[in-house]
Amino acid sequence: MRVKELEVDRAGHSPGMDKILDDFENTMRSVDIQPPQITVISSLTGKRATNDICTAAYWRKHLREPVQFAAGVDLLDGLKPTAFLEIGPAPVSLRNGEHHFATTPWTVATEPPTREGRLGTASVKP
Repeated sequence: MRVKELEVDRAGHSPGMDKILDDFENTMRSVDIQPPQITVISSLTGKRATNDICTAAYWRKHLREPVQFAAGVDLLDGLKPTAFLEIGPAPVSLRNGEHHFATTPWTVATEPPTREGRLGTASVKP
């Protein structure tokens, strides 16, 4: 996975994103997003991701709307996963959800990107 760290001066998922939404959506139209091959829980809806996750309109909403973390965690709890993969700048989900999944191992891709733009990974044991 290739990543690029963005310098931003506004919080995502907030009205502070409004003035960049059109540009963001136009940029996302150029990204070839494929349907998930594994179960992905959308933090936009708190439900299983559908092919809607492959659209620029979805990512526009994702940038602007509140995160549905609790609903997603509740759904995951019912799925009885054997492992998690968290991708982001810090293990935020791990800290917020660990009380639900104290015995489930997490892999967190949060290390600084390499020179090639690849994320490092760290395994977190329960």
